Amino acid sequence: MTPGCWVQFRNVDTPADADQAFDRLVQLGARAAYILVGDGVAFGYRSDVLPCSIRDYDPLAYCVEKGRDVGIETHAWICPGRMPQAEAFRMYYPGLSVSDIPGLTSDLWLNFGNETARILVAEIAAEIAAGYAVDGVHLDYVRYLNRTSDTDVRWSEYASDTDVPATVELCYQELQAYDVALSAAGMTLRFGESHGQMWDRWVRGEYIDAVMPMAYYTPAELTELQTKIFEWSALPQDRIHIGLSARDDGVDKRPGQMIEQIEACQSAGFDNICVFDLYKISSETLQALRDYFEEETMDVIDHLLAAEEMLRTAGLEAEADEVADLIARLRVRDDELDALADVIEDD
Repeated sequence: MTPGCWVQFRNVDTPADADQAFDRLVQLGARAAYILVGDGVAFGYRSDVLPCSIRDYDPLAYCVEKGRDVGIETHAWICPGRMPQAEAFRMYYPGLSVSDIPGLTSDLWLNFGNETARILVAEIAAEIAAGYAVDGVHLDYVRYLNRTSDTDVRWSEYASDTDVPATVELCYQELQAYDVALSAAGMTLRFGESHGQMWDRWVRGEYIDAVMPMAYYTPAELTELQTKIFEWSALPQDRIHIGLSARDDGVDKRPGQMIEQIEACQSAGFDNICVFDLYKISSETLQALRDYFEEETMDVIDHLLAAEEMLRTAGLEAEADEVADLIARLRVRDDELDALADVIEDD
């Protein structure tokens, strides 16, 4: 197992910041970085679709190149729901906010029920895929707000439960032309039903590559986490990358607490996790996770070596050679990451 990790926009705001962030990703042994480039405040990549806020330095382009240098995937993380919170966005695209629905609500939130809004989100995803050599586009806040007080208007009063799934499916269709993966963050309660997500439909409908349910449970809530994991295990597990938090209520999870939650995911057959977020992981936990993931890699190599031997005994030389090639690539990557981590520590 090698993890993904969310990285905030402020952590790649300059080349020096981005260098430090990727150093930390290497120390973690991360497989993928989900770089925030579009939220409700700023849009950190060159765009003809959105009101771009970058000048000479392009954070996303820099992170893509940095990721390639160190063997880490780079995914562009955007937050469609929050986009109307930016005044510049509302000036560019009037009428796309929930607040524009007469007499219903004042929420500055994208109205996924508006076809123009859904098309816009897909255009943003496609623009990123066309303009940058990213490995994926990651959708966060691709949901409605869940208002619960008696005075609030529920999204179900002005929207349909097909709005958000239709947005995700349209993004997926647009990205097929670029061979770029689509992932999205999901709410945990009933597959995000109370937020209009129903992300189990995305997974079953095969119009998303990965959903990251935000299983941000405290160490004391291990049973609740295990219950959710069991619920998700009925879905295609390769399309579910469980999101785990490194800090709860301002308190860092200890190394053993993080590993306990990771093992709960693994024991149910989930081999992919994503940690929120890079700078919420304490230095102590960062090293402990790196050691844990290295040990996992060695276990995988041991299993593959046994498989290679069985294939050769059976006379299946071509298949055995493929396994041997995979073993070699795993060893090279592990050695490269070790060397990079050593350099970073020495610096």
